[in-house]
Amino acid sequence: MTVTEKHADIAILRTLGQAGERDGDLHDPGRAGRTARVARVTGGLLLATHLETIVPVVERAFGIHFLDPSIYFISELPSDPRASDIVRSA
Repeated sequence: MTVTEKHADIAILRTLGQAGERDGDLHDPGRAGRTARVARVTGGLLLATHLETIVPVVERAFGIHFLDPSIYFISELPSDPRASDIVRSA
């Protein structure tokens, strides 16, 4: 093949993401899964540790009351994140 014929084929392969990849690890599904797991654990931990701040803000924003004491036996959401639970679930 001449250089001009190869150029068109290489352009098509690059468009499909199959040629000329120097950063092949960017398309590594294992890395994407690990990154997603870290993001989920971090987000869950932030939510659990700041629950007593977040719940009143959501209640005021939407004009609702979670766990109305006149209906439920508990009136707040308990949160006690433990390292052993986090490691086991991650």
